[in-house]
Amino acid sequence: MRFVWVWVAAVVLGSLSLGGCSKGETDELEEHCSDACSGWERCNQTGPDCTGYCTSHYDPPDLRPGVLRAVGKCMKTESCSVLASDQPATACFDEAAETMPLTQSVLDYCRVAAHDLFECNVWWGVDECVVDMKLWADEVLEDSRQCLSLPCDEINDCQKAVFESHQ
Repeated sequence: MRFVWVWVAAVVLGSLSLGGCSKGETDELEEHCSDACSGWERCNQTGPDCTGYCTSHYDPPDLRPGVLRAVGKCMKTESCSVLASDQPATACFDEAAETMPLTQSVLDYCRVAAHDLFECNVWWGVDECVVDMKLWADEVLEDSRQCLSLPCDEINDCQKAVFESHQ
């Protein structure tokens, strides 16, 4: 039985293309876009008004406060070859996951998830869960936690729906 956490990581990393902005902190989004565009401008990989376009078209998933800011700062200094790739923010999200502090809500979620999924014959250790879930906002984790009380064969579909709804 394969659960959603690999898919969840793909949602976070794959949703970083430009696309519609209605969620997240406006100041953090503006800072993220400004820094990311500075990187692309440094590499001559963007057109005029990158920041304006980014802030008006990028609809980030529901992430923990500070994640977008950290990713933008990383992209500002990322290599031009990485910024030109299909997934220019992947390494920066990985870096953010390493540097963001662990919160009690993430730890609590992961303890419950590890236990409940073990009951479904799925091994997902707390340490692995923390790495995979650390960037998500608390409300996403709470919604996902509700799925864990379902029968084992329903958890995957429930979690997939949760993470799709928070994009």
